[in-house]
Amino acid sequence: MDNAKRILAGALCCLFWAIGCGNKANGPENYPPSTPSAPNPLPGAANIQPSTQLYWECVDPDGDSLFFDIYLDTIQSPSLVESNRYESYYQPTELRYSSTYYWKIVARDTYGHEVASPVWSFSTVPLTGLEIAFVSWRDARTGIYMMSRDGSNLHSITDGAMFDGTPSWSPGCAQLAYSHAGYYSCDISVINADGSNPHIISGESDYYGEPAWSRDGTMIAFVVVSEQIGQIYLMNADGSNPHNISNNNFRDYGPSWSPDGQQIAFTSLRGENPYQIYVMNSDGSNQHLILPSEVDGNDPAWSPDGTKIAFEGNGQIYTINLDGSGLQNISNSSTSENDPCWSPDGTQIAFASFRDGNYEIYVMNADGSNQHNISNNSSYDGEPDWCWAQ
Repeated sequence: MDNAKRILAGALCCLFWAIGCGNKANGPENYPPSTPSAPNPLPGAANIQPSTQLYWECVDPDGDSLFFDIYLDTIQSPSLVESNRYESYYQPTELRYSSTYYWKIVARDTYGHEVASPVWSFSTVPLTGLEIAFVSWRDARTGIYMMSRDGSNLHSITDGAMFDGTPSWSPGCAQLAYSHAGYYSCDISVINADGSNPHIISGESDYYGEPAWSRDGTMIAFVVVSEQIGQIYLMNADGSNPHNISNNNFRDYGPSWSPDGQQIAFTSLRGENPYQIYVMNSDGSNQHLILPSEVDGNDPAWSPDGTKIAFEGNGQIYTINLDGSGLQNISNSSTSENDPCWSPDGTQIAFASFRDGNYEIYVMNADGSNQHNISNNSSYDGEPDWCWAQ
């Protein structure tokens, strides 16, 4: 073999070695991760529960660690909701009923290679009849139940092993916060709307109860009773950072958020009458009475448009404007009634009434007309809360 052939053979050998094995100076070639696949829910799936987790599969051919960015929204170009996640699953903090969601995953290895999945979609289950959560003593249980606005679709949510009460829907109605009483304490628990994953988020006091979820889903107002004094507290929706916002020596309870999240209505025993309705800013400032001094007030509930508060006054359901004007008895019954709550469109009010010889859940129009029993049960039914799914 002449010199020219030897040189050419050597060059080809080096080229084949570089292609097959890489260059020692630069190290072996690193490949990007696989495209995220096998999504759960399946693309186009319908009737998915709002409490569902998202799953996917993705591998790296070189065994590199992978990080995932999750995009999720109700628009076809979903926004980023979490980045640099190690696990190949994600639990959305709040999905809504009757909604279509779009999501995708971007996988990234330690070398910076990124691969994006297609945009997938799924639809959550429709909310049947705008659900009302309430407390019932039926079936030898004291637990949280749910029904539609006409009383249909009745089913239990909690097991009622001890005492569960004062339910409060999260925005979008994927979860309920409620008071859960044991033998020696009362805690605040959260449960998915399908009855799964009940868990305590606060405690360590004589009494933690009466939760009220803010309309943006980030905060829960609640009551702490210590040494016979009840105070309004706030905490993050996961139970972190509890702090007193009413800060006085009187009994305060029954918080209700304004729709814009800027104010909280509550009942206080600080005034001339045993029970009166006060309003404060969400940081506890500017606490002021909104009821005329001659009217007792309890169980405040803010209207969806933010203009009125419904409450129990002297055993009747009243409404009043925020400036204290327009006081009106809308139930006009001869018996005891309490616990009003508004429908999400503001056209109706659910409440508990004793007019049938035991407490039942009634619904009426916001002006007091068309009052009718929807729970129709011989045991106690009360403390309704209407899902605001919009």
